[in-house]
Amino acid sequence: MIESLDITGLYPFQSPNGPKIAIIAQLRNSKEELARRFEEEKSRQGWLGNVWDWTKNNLGTSGEDKEWYDPRKWWSVLVNRDAGSNKVGKDIAGIDAKIAELEQLANSGNDAAFVKKYKELTGKELNLNDISGEKNLLEGSKVDERVNNYSESQEIGVDVIADIGSGLFSFGCYAVAAAGILAAPVTGGASLAVTGAAIAGAGVIGSGVKTVIKGTDAISGGREYTSDDLLYDASTGFISGVLAPITAGIGGVIGKTVASRLGIEVAKEGTARLATSSAKSAIARPFLNFGQRYVGGTATKRAAAVTAEMAVDGTIGGSLDNTARHVIRTGGFEGAGKAFVHGAIGGAILAPVIGGGMRGIGRAVKSAEDLGVDIVVARDLARQDLQNIPETGTKSLLDMVDAKAVESIIKNADEITSDKSIRTFLGSLAGRLNKRGQDVKYYLSDQETRLQMILEDTGIGPSKIIQTLSSDSSLPKTVKDMFARLRSSTTPSRSLREAQGLADELYGPGKYILQRRLGSATIGEAYLADFNRQKVVIKMIKEDVTPERLIEERDAFIAAARHFYNDPKEADFQVRTIESMYKGWMEELDLNIEAQGARNLAAGAKRFDVAQPIEVGNRAGRGISVVYEMAPGIEMDKLIKMLKVYKENPQEYFERFKDRIARHEWLAEPEKWMKDLPSTYARAENEQFMFTSKGGRTIHGDPHAGNVFINLDPKTNKLRVTYIDTGLTMQRTNKEIVNDLAMSFNIMTGNSRGIARQLVENADISAGTSREELINKFASLLDERLFKAGINLKDSQYNGKVINSILNELGIVSSSKDGVMIKAAIQRILTLNELKEVTGSLINPKDNLLDLSRGLRGAFLRDPVATTRTVLPAFKYIGNNRVDAFRTLFQIFYKEPVQVPEISPLPLELPA
Repeated sequence: MIESLDITGLYPFQSPNGPKIAIIAQLRNSKEELARRFEEEKSRQGWLGNVWDWTKNNLGTSGEDKEWYDPRKWWSVLVNRDAGSNKVGKDIAGIDAKIAELEQLANSGNDAAFVKKYKELTGKELNLNDISGEKNLLEGSKVDERVNNYSESQEIGVDVIADIGSGLFSFGCYAVAAAGILAAPVTGGASLAVTGAAIAGAGVIGSGVKTVIKGTDAISGGREYTSDDLLYDASTGFISGVLAPITAGIGGVIGKTVASRLGIEVAKEGTARLATSSAKSAIARPFLNFGQRYVGGTATKRAAAVTAEMAVDGTIGGSLDNTARHVIRTGGFEGAGKAFVHGAIGGAILAPVIGGGMRGIGRAVKSAEDLGVDIVVARDLARQDLQNIPETGTKSLLDMVDAKAVESIIKNADEITSDKSIRTFLGSLAGRLNKRGQDVKYYLSDQETRLQMILEDTGIGPSKIIQTLSSDSSLPKTVKDMFARLRSSTTPSRSLREAQGLADELYGPGKYILQRRLGSATIGEAYLADFNRQKVVIKMIKEDVTPERLIEERDAFIAAARHFYNDPKEADFQVRTIESMYKGWMEELDLNIEAQGARNLAAGAKRFDVAQPIEVGNRAGRGISVVYEMAPGIEMDKLIKMLKVYKENPQEYFERFKDRIARHEWLAEPEKWMKDLPSTYARAENEQFMFTSKGGRTIHGDPHAGNVFINLDPKTNKLRVTYIDTGLTMQRTNKEIVNDLAMSFNIMTGNSRGIARQLVENADISAGTSREELINKFASLLDERLFKAGINLKDSQYNGKVINSILNELGIVSSSKDGVMIKAAIQRILTLNELKEVTGSLINPKDNLLDLSRGLRGAFLRDPVATTRTVLPAFKYIGNNRVDAFRTLFQIFYKEPVQVPEISPLPLELPA
């Protein structure tokens, strides 16, 4: 480095450009020294200094060449981009270009231009005849000033941020303490003495918080944190802590004053609603006016009160805090007035941060306090509701019959029977009944089995409806049991020999050797077969179940509905319902769809397995048979029956089911796994309903116990679910899954409007009907009959009945997707109830909430914008209706035992 600009030794020949070349060399040395000093200052910054520097670089403005009234000028006083490392570093790097220009001018011989450019760079005059004595040519230059400003700005910025942080934190502690003060109703807990202690406590907390913030910042930057630093930070932190609740209280008073002048009110919140006022509390009341909620008036007026409150918080806090900091730093009051003004300006600019932060904390504390009161109120209301159990039973089968429809049938019998579609159906029915009457098995069966056979002959649709009714707990037991048999034990349409013949036709002679029939349902029947010494399952569409028969039924029932109902709207609703049901059933007649459903359901599944198709047998382009892998384990419906026996007589369990126990050794220790059965099933269902995945999810639309196999996984030694019979599945997009999650929140919190909107928006409604009007009616009826009826909501089946009854009453036919979802959800609830009955265990509601939160988290990660847009209304409802929302949650999840009244069975005489 050149110590002097004496060029005698450097240029012995006394070149005319010698002085200028020496100046350029010295400028380069000065630039390197400036860059070194700047980098050293940057390296000393701790975590908070780096945050502040980032703020200046990215959020700051430049006040240079700006008029005083320009907002950028005011903002730059606080957050100066010119004092950020990006700008300073850029200016230092720019010196090289300016030195290069000087070098060009030196060679050009234009001394005047050289002198002018030198002054632009250094800010100093230059005498080329006398250049001795200067060591650092850039000292005092604009760039040198920028480096100094950077250092000073970093020091002040870190201190201010630490003050704000300690002030807000200590105010938060004070606000929590004040909430406790408010909760002491008559004892004078909100006296000036207690409030003063809380304020002093805020000061102590502020002192500690600031020393921690500044100390960790120094250590992270490799700087020494001296005892002087500690004393200064503790003193200024104490002042920030004390000032925070005081300025917040003053701001609250100003906000309340402005509000009263504008004709708006301050809402009473939290325990203040329950507490009585006292003379003592009046003394301290000004210090408790923080985070107030303004109600009434226009949005503009409420905003004015909030703005006034925040502006006062920021301005007073900034001025007093900056003045105190100046006095402590300088040790005197000289310049304190200027510090007061600068602090007021900075506080006013930072009002959204300082005042808004304190207001936000105050609102959060008061809201939390208010929330606590609301939860207590909601809990007490829910406890009362649990005693009110709605009547869910049907006392007579006649209750299920529409009296007006019966009257219409009698009145219009001739017209009805003359309808072509109805006559065709009745002719087919007569043929089936005649064939049944010639079957020897019919006469050898008991009365109940005979009636079941007759019910099967009425048609595919009626049998499907009866299967659904079999889940109705309010039916008389004899009727319910009879209906339940139609779910999995209907009359087969083929003998084993006939089924073998069809398998040979579809897959090749002798490829699959059928061994025995596994079961028969309304549409299909299943057989156990051997394939290369491996067990497989072959499902076949029943011989007499055809698309033509289904269409014949549909047309007949549509014609009957138009004759039965005099009200055109009611008739239209019934027709649309019939069309929707038969559309879904028609898809079940093509087993290609079922096979693809099995593949889709298994895709990406982690909590369950799905029996996979091996091949499909087609006839006339329609899959009428499919070969499946053998599902491991045992059918859950059989497992439930076994557990019922075990509960009644353990010894009989081991004797009666010894063959099954020999095939599945884990069955020998039911006490080890039976309690986990409900949660295992629920977790599998939750994955389908709640978790998003690439491309969406597929759900099983009929997850009753007969369609689920249970096995003990040898790898994990835990129960594992395997689904079969995927004839009714539904592909759900991630958007639809998020809608389902929102629906779950809405049901758990009683958001009737949210439920109504989702069910109505995609539904089939009568022509000319307003969807918005239907949503309003639906929501009103849900509140009236369910969520605000003051009844026990633990009976999920009853809740589903209410929703379905409202759908019917308003003539709303759910979309095919929503219909499958509703059916699957109801079946899931019924299956869980069955499992609870035999295991004595039910899934913990917390597990459902946990899976719900996991589902939401996954949805947010995949599409945060769409998920927020979908779920936000559900959370808004909770925020705006806290008592109602928590009341419903308590009604559903409260663990208080509730006795459900028994319904006396209706004696039923079966035909001989």
